[in-house]
Order: sequence, then C-alpha cells, then structure tokens
Amino acid sequence: MPHFLNINEKKQFSDKFLVLIIVLMAITLNQSSKMFSFNTSFADLFCSITLIFLIIKNRLLFPFIPTIFFLLVSIVVIFTSAFLAPYIFNYNTDLYRIVSGYIKLIAVFLYFIIGYSLSNLNLSEKIVKWYSVSALLIGAIGVVFTIFRINKLSHVLFYENTMRFRGLINDPNFFSILQVSALSYFINKKGIKLYYKLLILTLITMSVLISGSKTGLVVLGCYIFLKMLKYFVGTRKEIGIIIIQLFSIGIIVLVLIFFYNMIGEIVKYSIYVIPTIERIQPLFTDFARALSEGGSSRNRTWQTAFKIFTYSPIIGIGVGVYSNVAETISGSQSVAHNTYLQLLVEWGLPLTIMFYAYVTFIIKKVTFAYEENIEMNYILRDIIIILLISSLAISLNNARMFWLFLGLLESSIKKHKRVYKFEVSESNDI
Repeated sequence: MPHFLNINEKKQFSDKFLVLIIVLMAITLNQSSKMFSFNTSFADLFCSITLIFLIIKNRLLFPFIPTIFFLLVSIVVIFTSAFLAPYIFNYNTDLYRIVSGYIKLIAVFLYFIIGYSLSNLNLSEKIVKWYSVSALLIGAIGVVFTIFRINKLSHVLFYENTMRFRGLINDPNFFSILQVSALSYFINKKGIKLYYKLLILTLITMSVLISGSKTGLVVLGCYIFLKMLKYFVGTRKEIGIIIIQLFSIGIIVLVLIFFYNMIGEIVKYSIYVIPTIERIQPLFTDFARALSEGGSSRNRTWQTAFKIFTYSPIIGIGVGVYSNVAETISGSQSVAHNTYLQLLVEWGLPLTIMFYAYVTFIIKKVTFAYEENIEMNYILRDIIIILLISSLAISLNNARMFWLFLGLLESSIKKHKRVYKFEVSESNDI
C-alpha cells in the first residue's frame, strides 16, 4: 500500500481490497477439484486471504455457542477416530487420514466464522449475489455447449468423457445442487421482473437436466413446490383470487393426468437434444426405481452407514476413518452419500441432534420473523434449506458454501455488541 495515502484513503483501499477478495471467493465457490485426497478450490485461497485480513483488522468474530460446539466436536472426534474406532473395528490407526479429516473440519468452521464476520460488515449481499450470478453463467454456458454439441474444454466441463455437464465442480450431482441453490437469490430478490425470473428458472432447470442428476432434479422440484406452497398458504389474498388459483391448479393437474402417457414420449424426444436426460428418464417413467437407483450402490452405502452407527451410536467413530471402517464392514470404502447418516456415524447421535436443532432454530427464526427488510435472510434461508434437502442424497458435511452461508445467516439474525461500519460508495461498487 503506497505510504503517501492518508488514513481515509488507506481505509478505502483496504475496504475495496476486501470486497474484491470476497467477490472472488464467492465466484470460486462454484469450482473445486480433487488434489492429494483433498477436495480443493480457489475459494480456499481467497478464504485464507480474507481470514488474514479480518485478523489484521481485528474484525474476526467468534460466536460463543458455535465455537464451544466446535471445540466439543473436536474433542469427541479426535478421541474416537484415534482410539475408539481402531479398537472396535480392529484396524491400525491411520494418522494421515485422521489429520486430513480434522483439517476439513477446521476448514468448514473457518468458513462459518468468516461468514459470520463478513455478515457483520454488511457484505452478505455481495457474496450471495456473485455466487449466484457466476453459477447461472456457468450453467448457461453448459446449456449452450450441450445443445450445440461444442466440444471445447469437454475434458474440463464434462464428467469423465460423458455428456454429463459438471461445470467447474468435480461431481455433476454437486454441480446440480449448486445450480438450484443459486436459484434462491433470483427467486427472492426484489426488483427482478417476473419474465426474467422465469427465464432464469428455465436456464437453471436446463442446467440441472444436462448434468444428468436425478438428485438435482428432485431437489429442484421440491424447492419449487415449497415456494408455491408458501405463496398459496403464506400469502394473504382475497377469497376470489384463492378460488381462481385453486381452480387453475385443478385444471393443470387434470391436464397432466390426461397427458401422463405423453410425458414419456416427450422425454424420449428430448434425449436427442439433451442426451443426459436418458439418465434421469426413470424419474418420469418409473419413479420408485429412480429413487432407489435400481438397487445400486447408494442403498448399500446407506445400509453400511446404519450398521456402523449401531457400533458407536453415542460418540460416533470420528473423522477421517469412515472409509477404513466401511471397508471393514462391507468391503467398500464408499461414503454414506447422505449428510445426516455421515454425521451420525462420525459425530454420534447427541452432537448431530444438537447441530440440526440449531440449524432448525435459525430457519424457524427467519421464517417467522416480523422485521422488515430481511430479504437477504430469506435468500440465505432458502439456500440452507436446498442444501439440507440435498443432504438426503449426497454428503455435504464438508461443503464450503453451506457453512459460509450458515455463518452469514447466523450473524444477520443477531445483534452484536461490537458493530463495525463498512461502506463502499455506489460509484465504486464492484
């Protein structure tokens, strides 16, 4: 920083620098890759820079209860992974995996407190905005590449030489979940016209389709259903409007029932345009088989998780040892593909219940709040809900954005004794 700048200019420079870094962090939350058994992202680099900045500026906040909970979890998982699990399942302690597992736990906690601190600086809007906009752009690129059969960067953007688009994420299922989570910003944001929202919804739906993710499509359907339910149940309307809306819904349902057999044909035709639809076709033709994946590995991994849980239901087996234990039990090192089961197995029942009770409390507090101007809280709440629904089918316990957004939401619904002013003029807005 040039020495000839005065105090105000130095503050403006540091404020703009922080904004730039958190925008880059938000954008790169849509990117990840596997390296040395770690799921790495450029967001981790910008997160580290943000952490250092907040420490230097004395703006890093540690919320009391979440910090105590993290320390409690740390004590439990270190003990169980280092001593209890090897004893119960009779295998040699793998120190490297335990350390790497605990590093991941530290990393997600750091994302949480960074989100908590940045929300206190009124930066939630910028983080969520750029996370969502970049996700939408990546999804739109995927739609164009898929429809027009563009093969450029196919080894980067598509999954293992297939037509399943994965963006900059190493897993197409995770990519589809991030796409749905980005929808929350555009649906809830005031000032975006209805036809733009419908266009964005169409683009994100298509991006989920080209990922070939049944999980993503089910989550998208659940989120749209919840938003419609809230609109009809949670919004005050005149009785005449309610009757018209119910009548319209009835007509739509009857039309869908009448043309049910045609849906399969429409899906078959769509496969020529978007080949990955073939993978999700069972959702439209055989829903039960689609959910069970025809008896594939997901059912077996859930059964393995339940079996492991029974061995140590109270304090779990710890972090970094799940693969070893699963191999001992089932012969496969596959993870649970379910965040709730993963945490039950690793943390034990009491800590898992405490954590989800805390998350439920935050969601409830936002949902039934009477304050005005809490648009961002609704957006963050919906993102958390989307990720919680997704957690039924994939493991998101180490998902950066979940913990970052949870920290943002936790901070935004609390009043802190220490309040910092952080303002960037509109003319210099990034």
